[in-house]
Amino acid sequence: DGTLPTGALPVGTLPGPPRLPPSIDGLSRAGGGLGGGLGGDRAYAGGTVDGAQRHAGTYGYLKQMWADGSREEAIARLATFARYEAAGTAFAAKAWRRLGGWQRAVGEDQPFSVERAATVLASLGNATDASPHSYKAWHAWAMVSFEAVQQLPPSDAAEFVVPAVRGFFRSIALGREAALQDLLRLLTLWFTHGHRADVEAAVQAGCDDISADLWLLVTPQIIARIHAPNPFVRRSVNRLLAEVARTHPQGLIYPLTVASKSLLLPRRTAALRVLTEVRKANDTLVEQAALVSTELIRCSILWHEVWHAALEEASRLYFQASDVDGMLAALAPLHAQISRGPVTTEENDFLRTYGAELRAAHEHCERYRLGGRSRQELQSAWELYSTVFGWLTKQIGRMTSIELAHASPRLLQARDLELAVPGTYEATAPVVRIGSFARSMSVIGSKQRPRKLAVTGDDGVEYVFLLKGHEDLRQDERVMQLFGLVNALLASTDDGARLDLGIQRYSVVPLSTNSGLIEWVPRCDTLHTLVRAYRTSRSVLLNVEHRLMLHFAPDLESLTLLQRMEAFQHVLSHTEGMDLARVLWVKAPSSEEWLPRRPPF
Repeated sequence: DGTLPTGALPVGTLPGPPRLPPSIDGLSRAGGGLGGGLGGDRAYAGGTVDGAQRHAGTYGYLKQMWADGSREEAIARLATFARYEAAGTAFAAKAWRRLGGWQRAVGEDQPFSVERAATVLASLGNATDASPHSYKAWHAWAMVSFEAVQQLPPSDAAEFVVPAVRGFFRSIALGREAALQDLLRLLTLWFTHGHRADVEAAVQAGCDDISADLWLLVTPQIIARIHAPNPFVRRSVNRLLAEVARTHPQGLIYPLTVASKSLLLPRRTAALRVLTEVRKANDTLVEQAALVSTELIRCSILWHEVWHAALEEASRLYFQASDVDGMLAALAPLHAQISRGPVTTEENDFLRTYGAELRAAHEHCERYRLGGRSRQELQSAWELYSTVFGWLTKQIGRMTSIELAHASPRLLQARDLELAVPGTYEATAPVVRIGSFARSMSVIGSKQRPRKLAVTGDDGVEYVFLLKGHEDLRQDERVMQLFGLVNALLASTDDGARLDLGIQRYSVVPLSTNSGLIEWVPRCDTLHTLVRAYRTSRSVLLNVEHRLMLHFAPDLESLTLLQRMEAFQHVLSHTEGMDLARVLWVKAPSSEEWLPRRPPF
């Protein structure tokens, strides 16, 4: 009927601190601690307050005191409450953790000091003692230690490194759902301070305490340090990789295979060493991964495309940069590849069509290099190279599909493999292995001409990928990792979870430094496609913003960054930028369907 039940308090309806029941109102008047002298339960206003309710009331009152601005008093009273009244209860860890947070917040605009760090960590240490299995307590402890390492001078920060490492290992073990953030911070500490024996020992002990599958979340970062110059870090990383590979060989086989093809000898050697360990129990898996990786790389950039790109770069070096040695160096690996002979029908056809001209051009270059550096030899070579380049341009433009029988018969014959379908491995799910590859790949007519590849898994499902060449996908892989972190942060808030703001993620599997696989996401348009379709239908120039920038600043490319920003802001002020918002409205079947799409947009 709208009235308050007996004993309830209209908290917040009166000015100042809320009016409290007698057991809380006499916080320090009765001597001793907060609510001192109130032994046992206490009846008031027709109700009974037990210990848990009294602690909850005290705790809430102190939070209100903090919110009202009485921070120093709130900290002092909360310290007394945590040390005496809440000791041995479920409220102890929460009170100590809150106390540490408040101590950190007081003077947060001032430089972090060793004394303040020690004070905060003392409170958070009490929280971990009160609740040894509390993720929040260990995470807070680790974060403050990490902050001390980041902000204090190196001489003062050294003592906080090992506590931070141990704290993160503990929080990772207790909070798997939030492990990525803590793992990334842990790796920062490890790779920066891993040369210290005590840090190496803490890392080794911590690795034994957490599940090996958690390391799969940060595989790119670990693989990147496989050839770390510091022997302590390198030894720890290689030991960890070998351990994870024994438990989850499918999760590491693709990145290790990429690293084993690195141009950097230390990196390649370290990766091969780990693969040797994997071979002991999974020799067939390692062989199949090498086969699939090599053949997919072969299909991602055919000899026609390799030579077309190389001749374009060599032309720039020779005619624009006047760098003859650079031009010769750019073409030398390709001529060496030709001399080794073809492997597939596709490569054999290439040699039959262009081999004579390319060999003749190479002979002119060799005579230039060895016999007096005559410019006439280079001119003769470029007459042949230019002819081949023109032929290649026409052939590549006509290429719409690639038959595996011609481009990679070994891939076509690969069936019922032990190797997992790229990008599908999950530590807690059944492994989906490669059943077969589709007989042909369609070529998409964009600049890099990626291929659409279909792989059938042993579960009968067809997995579709974009096979890309001329592009390093390791950065895309890190972006997907970042999106996963963003999604976890969004889902941790009520508004983020309610609005379904998660970013669509897809698998990215690098195969080498210039090729890889991207999971095909069906029924999706790129932003460029949407804007182009909208502007074309309304006779609006697709590159109107760029034209306005050139009109405002004709020498745009030679301007400084600040001057370019001025041109960019000029265009922003003269264009609406509403294309995507209007596309969202136009593509919605009804206003009822448009409305829930709008908040995520």
